[in-house]
Amino acid sequence: MTTLFRTYHYDFKGEHRERNWDIYRMRVVEKRTLDSIGMKYGLSQERVRQIVAKGERITYRRAWIKEEAARKSDMVMEALNIPVAVLNVLGNMGVLDMPLKDFVKSHTPAAVLREYNCGRKKLRQLIAAIEEIDPDVSNIWTAGHGQNYNPAKHG
Repeated sequence: MTTLFRTYHYDFKGEHRERNWDIYRMRVVEKRTLDSIGMKYGLSQERVRQIVAKGERITYRRAWIKEEAARKSDMVMEALNIPVAVLNVLGNMGVLDMPLKDFVKSHTPAAVLREYNCGRKKLRQLIAAIEEIDPDVSNIWTAGHGQNYNPAKHG
């Protein structure tokens, strides 16, 4: 039997972590009643319902975080919170309407720095704007596609 079970035992905190995870799993996967689960663990139906609700909140929060990250990586470069001078550099490159994830894949920091009228300060502002949106994307991008990136070497 295959299920899309998105809550794990380590998601529950405290001394009853394993018990709470088992309760959540029995209710969601096995579709057992609150009463039968409560009888097994010596809990009231209300307490079982609370534990299951907590598991559902954890699952919802995880899905929301994943959707938010996907939405942010689809943001176009023009929508970043950056100064006009940096937007002008990106406009000269022709990437203002490019999604952030595509820009990171196709352009390195060194390539941006080689653009006309782009210096270390503008590059740092661009990196800060990308980091504000998604720190993971910023870290990957500034690594220079597998090479350590050091702005002091450039310019």
